[in-house]
Amino acid sequence: MLIASFGAFIGLKLKIPMGTIIGAMVFIGLGKSFSIIQFDTSKPASFVIQIALGIMIGLSFTRLTKQQFKQMRDSLVFVVSSILVMTVITGFVVGIFTPISMSVSFLSSAPGGMVEMATMASALKLDAPSVIFLHFSRLLIVMLVYPYIISYASRMISKDELIMKKPLENNEKRPQLNKTQKSSIKYLFIIIVGLLGGLIGFLTGFPIGALIGCLISIIILHFIIDDLPKLPIVVKRCIQTFIGANIGLSFTSETFLLLPKLIIPGLFITLLTILFSLSLAYLLSKILKVDTLTAVCSLAPAGMSEMVMIAERYHVNIPIVITIHLFRIITIISLVPMIVYHLT
Repeated sequence: MLIASFGAFIGLKLKIPMGTIIGAMVFIGLGKSFSIIQFDTSKPASFVIQIALGIMIGLSFTRLTKQQFKQMRDSLVFVVSSILVMTVITGFVVGIFTPISMSVSFLSSAPGGMVEMATMASALKLDAPSVIFLHFSRLLIVMLVYPYIISYASRMISKDELIMKKPLENNEKRPQLNKTQKSSIKYLFIIIVGLLGGLIGFLTGFPIGALIGCLISIIILHFIIDDLPKLPIVVKRCIQTFIGANIGLSFTSETFLLLPKLIIPGLFITLLTILFSLSLAYLLSKILKVDTLTAVCSLAPAGMSEMVMIAERYHVNIPIVITIHLFRIITIISLVPMIVYHLT
């Protein structure tokens, strides 16, 4: 934790987008590679981190209006189908034109989180280090590039979109509850509900079942209890550090030795997925009238947690981003392994 905290501090001070996660991840990964750190991640640690992440994301959720619900219906169909098409096309192109296997190519092209895809690779007995590195290279580039893309898009959006986003900004800026006995009881209740939801999700056997179960339970809690408290920024930074450390523990010396072989495929996958995602975001905003920033964040080729945390900085429509990413992750976890299974 000292190494992870130091890495997170360096990443934060360098003002790297998502520097807390990247710093902790890189420093722990280097520690594993040079045998400074001797242990691996564990299921209990992953469970706790998924619960913490589920609570953090869930507390960012706000209730969708009737108009948003109506909008989401068509958007979800568009996103799920387009993400599958993007994954299949990218996987085939990368598998044909690069030296990596078709199975690894599909897992590396699926725009899910790195941890989830690496877990699938291990379960399917594929080359997990290659999947980790390819996702890491894409995640790193996306987290560095997308804040600038979103910042540019925010300057280019029309006045109508700014007016539509205004209520959300007011909602995001509402003051947090003071540290009173009432808010402490709410936090305790949130943790209990999150743990119960995470345990149910874990028992389903999904690679990130605890995260999804916890997230759904917190979202349901939003419809039962009004004015749930937000997490302090210090707590969020701690959770981000834990996430980065947990990902870093997946690295080995072999992961970095794969760099010469995987750097070209990694850049190829990143370029294709970014181009696909921006094109699909454009179509989503034009055809279904989803605001530009929300469309870009919803279709970005990164994990839900990474994009939600980036989206928070630009006051993007967090409920829609979370919902779309949630359905996207469930689709990827359900269907991509079946595609890969028939290729192996």
